[in-house]
Amino acid sequence: MALLLPALLLIGCSKSDAIAPSNAAEDARAIAAVEAAQQQLPPVDFVTLQPIAESDGLPCAFNLSASAKPPVFRFGAEAGRVMIEGDVKTFAVDHGSIEIYPGVRQEFDGKEFSLALQHDADDADNRGNASRWPAKLTMRDSHDRPVFLGMGVVSCGAPTSAPAPGSIPQR
Repeated sequence: MALLLPALLLIGCSKSDAIAPSNAAEDARAIAAVEAAQQQLPPVDFVTLQPIAESDGLPCAFNLSASAKPPVFRFGAEAGRVMIEGDVKTFAVDHGSIEIYPGVRQEFDGKEFSLALQHDADDADNRGNASRWPAKLTMRDSHDRPVFLGMGVVSCGAPTSAPAPGSIPQR
């Protein structure tokens, strides 16, 4: 019995357990196929922004034309909102982006999409100094592909400049 146990252990460690070269090549091809499939992007799913009613504390709006009411994008110093298929999507302000109006930035980030307002460089005198100016709104999906592009007009109410960090608001 004492001799039988070591013999069984030696049988368990035979070379038949090693991966054959042909199996290793097949495994490598299979892994490469899976990796390639994972890198394929889904088709672009373009969106249509629906008009969105008043939003509390969001003094700025993007309209697809000067006469379009209500707008398709509302935004302010801390957030932006759009409506897609009846669902309101909220976006956080990218505080590292360019200020386009006192306290208001041009880029917004959401869970599924990002938004950017671009101002016509030829009309730069109006941006930041006026409450209404022409702009382009671009929405991108999670793969940074454009899913909405609209030319229109930005209008802002009272400036929404936030107090400096650590400051005490005056009453």
